[in-house]
Amino acid sequence: MRVELDNQVDDHRVQLVVSAPFNTETSWSDTPFGVVERANTPAHLHDWREAAGRKSRARFTRCCTWRTCTTMT
Repeated sequence: MRVELDNQVDDHRVQLVVSAPFNTETSWSDTPFGVVERANTPAHLHDWREAAGRKSRARFTRCCTWRTCTTMT
């Protein structure tokens, strides 16, 4: 797959979602100071409404410039 994007706006995030022919439990994302492995399903997905009501610090979105997933064989 090849994607070209001419992003001329400085104040927004661009996200690309692609369906893969396999499933993984984790993905790798970049951070300002390195790379981190994260679960594909947020830990608080089952109680996000309750967590939002008590101003939880649970994070439900991830901002990154790249992400990769791999499958173990």
